[in-house]
Order: sequence, then C-alpha cells, then structure tokens
Amino acid sequence: TLPEIEFRLRVGCFGFRDIDDKPNQFDDIVWKEGHFTDKIPTALQSIKSLCGNSYGGADIAEDHIGAIYHCAHDWTHSDDWTSEIKCMILFSDAPTHGLVNPVFSGDSTYDSYSTHHPDGLKLNDAVSSLLSKDISLFFCSFDPYATAETEEEISRCMKEHPDNKSDGGIVLIPMVPKHQVSDSVESFKGHGRHIIFVLDESGSMQPSWRGVVEAY
Repeated sequence: TLPEIEFRLRVGCFGFRDIDDKPNQFDDIVWKEGHFTDKIPTALQSIKSLCGNSYGGADIAEDHIGAIYHCAHDWTHSDDWTSEIKCMILFSDAPTHGLVNPVFSGDSTYDSYSTHHPDGLKLNDAVSSLLSKDISLFFCSFDPYATAETEEEISRCMKEHPDNKSDGGIVLIPMVPKHQVSDSVESFKGHGRHIIFVLDESGSMQPSWRGVVEAY
C-alpha cells in the first residue's frame, strides 16, 4: 500500500521457557549481524527449530515479563533495534505470573510466582524497556480467555507510563475468537457434547501425573 517506500524487513527470533527452566529459560538466535537478519528463509527455519524443541514448565503461568525485558533490554548488539519501525510480536496461550484468572488463583499449580518475580522484575520494567526503544508490542493469544488479565494490565501499564508519548497501549491479536474459548469454559448447558480425554505425558506433568490420572 506504500509503493513509494522501500522497506527492509529484519526479523529476530526468540524462544522462552518459564522461570524454573533456568539456565535454559531463554533461547536467543544470534546471526553475524546480531539478533536480527534480513534472510527471511533462515529466520523461518530458526522458528521451526525453536517450535520443535519446546519443553519444560511446571505451572500454567509464563514469564512474559522476563521475556519482553530480555529482548528489549538485553539485546544490545550494535545492529539491534536500529530500524525506524520496531515491533515485538509475542505469542502465548497462558497468563503471565501474578495475573492468572481468579478462577484458578487458589491453585498453586497454576502460578508458582503469583506475588513476586525472583529476579525482582515488575510489569513496569518490561513496559519501560519497550518504551525506551520505541518498540510496539503485538500480543497474539491462542487462549484469549486465559490471557485477558495479562493483556489488560500490560495495556494499562503502557497507557499510564510517563514515558509513553503516544498514550497508546498494545495491539491485541486473538488467534482464536475469544467467545469460542469463554463459551466452552462457562457454558455447558443445553448442548450435546463429545468428550475426549487427552492426558499430557510431557516432562512438566511428572510431579502431578497421579493427579492427572485421578482427574481422568
């Protein structure tokens, strides 16, 4: 839509696990030119590799705060974050620590760090790191019902931040319609249901495997 402007697209790839997965929590992809490359096929291959190497986690909540802060604050190569238009696209299906849906707030298996981040990070630190480099945040949720509080708090924190000159929040991109998720959670009356049990045998379920079987 802007044929008179020549854009040079540069992509960075980053995978993150949860707090208790240290020292393997962050998976930085670094090329010769830093954390960003204009070789898109190479970047896509890196993303496929990251997605094929997912493991870890114990509770439901994830460390979005640490991940955002790491990319915005700790990517300091001379060619990092140098473009005029900068954005970070976060994909998730879980709430951040401290913002788990109240329905599950009493269950420790949903949030092991509900009151504080072990590194002392707060939501404002993540937002400050974005604003310091003029980075726009796109939050892509695969479970908008679970991430609603996280999206609202990040957006509120960004709008109220004194360094936010645009008075804007974040861009929310639901990967599935929110009503589909909330309807399946909140409404089971008056409809026939086919129920499929899927028992998760991943490593993160080992401490709770007996509970999974009992629930089934």
